[in-house]
Amino acid sequence: MRKPRSVPGPAAAESPAPREPIVEDERRGPGRLEQRLRVPETLVFCDGHFPGSPMVPGTVQLGWAIRGLEALQGCPARVRSVEGLKFPSALHPGDVAALNVAVSEDGCQMRFTLEAPGDTLRVFATGRCRLERTP
Repeated sequence: MRKPRSVPGPAAAESPAPREPIVEDERRGPGRLEQRLRVPETLVFCDGHFPGSPMVPGTVQLGWAIRGLEALQGCPARVRSVEGLKFPSALHPGDVAALNVAVSEDGCQMRFTLEAPGDTLRVFATGRCRLERTP
């Protein structure tokens, strides 16, 4: 007599791939935020970008900088424009990056860098955002 084949049950609930970096450390000062970020190995935005050599898309890195601004200001960012955006080095899953966000005294501009901690020669992203003043 044959043993009945087992029918696979519902798959164990898998947690969805992460959408944000892991914040390992954070420092704040007047108009500035510094975070040490680790890119999750399974970051959802790297899927298919690019097969065999996954990297974090530039738009995602810009989004992390804007979320850093929001954390610093304690409210949603009101970005008017993005300027001088550059991505000199690829940021890969598993990499650690230092995010530095600085807001001008008049609150009209934000500058950011995303670079390898302790290695200013390995810059992942830099840019500026013009901001609307909050009432």
